[in-house]
Amino acid sequence: MKSVAIAKLKAELSHYLRLVKKGEEISVTDHRMVVAKIVPAHPAEPFRLEVVPAAKSAAALTSMVFAPVAGGPTDVVSALVEERRNSR
Repeated sequence: MKSVAIAKLKAELSHYLRLVKKGEEISVTDHRMVVAKIVPAHPAEPFRLEVVPAAKSAAALTSMVFAPVAGGPTDVVSALVEERRNSR
């Protein structure tokens, strides 16, 4: 880990940010005391995604039947109107 004084960091900020971008960590010092650390925002290793096949096809979703809520409204607008009435 590299260490740099605040004044030098200010004067050469682009240089130190390039080092951080490459994976370096920088300790920022004030009168030889570490006051901050600059670390890469992303890990040095790229993030890996894993694609997992769906358990069911999208066509299976269209055949799903949902039971209505007992005693409740059957559409969104009615539900909003009822909720607003009850909150007053």
